[in-house]
Amino acid sequence: TNADLDLSEEKKLKKRQSKGFYPLKFDSIDIQKKKYKSLRNCLCINKNGLYQFSQEGITREKLLSLLKLSPSLQKEKGKLSNENEKETKEKFLGKLIFAVNQPNKEELSGVIRDEIGKSNVPYSYEELHEIVLRWLESHELISITERKIKELYEDIKNNRSSYQEIQNKDINEEIKFAKSVAGREETPRFDRFLDFLIKGEGKKCLEVLKREGVNLTNMSSILSRAGALAPKAFRDLYDLWFNVEGKKTQYLKTLEKEGTNLANISSILSRAGANAPEAFKDLYDLWFDTEENKKQYLKTLEKEGMNLSNISSILHGAGANAAKAFKDLYDFCFDTEGSRKQCLKTLEENGISLPNMSGILSRAGANAAKAFKDLYDLWFNTQGEKTKYLKTLEEKRIDLINVSSILGGAGANAAKAF
Repeated sequence: TNADLDLSEEKKLKKRQSKGFYPLKFDSIDIQKKKYKSLRNCLCINKNGLYQFSQEGITREKLLSLLKLSPSLQKEKGKLSNENEKETKEKFLGKLIFAVNQPNKEELSGVIRDEIGKSNVPYSYEELHEIVLRWLESHELISITERKIKELYEDIKNNRSSYQEIQNKDINEEIKFAKSVAGREETPRFDRFLDFLIKGEGKKCLEVLKREGVNLTNMSSILSRAGALAPKAFRDLYDLWFNVEGKKTQYLKTLEKEGTNLANISSILSRAGANAPEAFKDLYDLWFDTEENKKQYLKTLEKEGMNLSNISSILHGAGANAAKAFKDLYDFCFDTEGSRKQCLKTLEENGISLPNMSGILSRAGANAAKAFKDLYDLWFNTQGEKTKYLKTLEEKRIDLINVSSILGGAGANAAKAF
């Protein structure tokens, strides 16, 4: 950036009024040191504007306490020890460089023009500018090469679109998929994701998905609204489903064995977006252990006549909050030993089972537990006695079984509907 870091003479951040402010200290970078060799090759860098967080104790301790590893990283590599977590954070801080007071747009343009003028470069400033723009718009996943520069230059000389090769392909399905995941067409994030799907590593992934009969609509429903993070979210989710040989992972095999297909999972995780891989893993880890055996949650629910199909019906649309929604619903119904809480006992005494409630709560999604509680509280008081609503209905010969039939599919609006 061409902005300033606004440091004191001691190279500490100057005092701000923002909540949680801490005067972090910085150190200047000496690009003559071996580890900063790559910076010396930068054409127009202001070497006096390069900083890193200071190694001194107080600043470093504060930063280590503020940095949090993502849950997905911890799950990938197993439970990290405190030493390993600290080492990971230290490596990150060692790579982080702040480049401030750098040339602005006009200054940068001037430096590049001067360099072209005194170097043996076969292109003008304007031609190089157009070449770089076309390369950026193509969203190639590799560094620009001399060969690529020549290809783009030929397109420019012949007034030819650099997208010609892509436009000739029949990629309607990929376009539709990219649009539902990354957003509208003719945006950088859409172009980048489409390029990833038809020319990048996503191409092979799509081939595997189609070969294995995976409905792309199910996957796009899960990844919907991933936006600029679409390529990473897609790849991370794919890697949870298929291995490097394109074979189903244990995750998919276990779910299929339990009668749950990707359509059910898609229903639950709809619009999880960039959080889809983590949401899928968190939900799976609540259901199964590392040996692919059902955990207590599923065992308890099965005793109540609930299978994963019932559960997916209730949690439809929970998205990134699916694991929390499932846990909240379970905790409302059962204690830590898997025994029924008073609400389920009371409902059963009145002829209502958990599968009956699942019919009412269908598509409640992330609000399933709240919807259950709100409806229950309209029917019974804290002592498990019927409220005036149920008493009045019973006087009219309408029992809870009749009511549950009426409210089927009410979902998150069940209490209001009642």
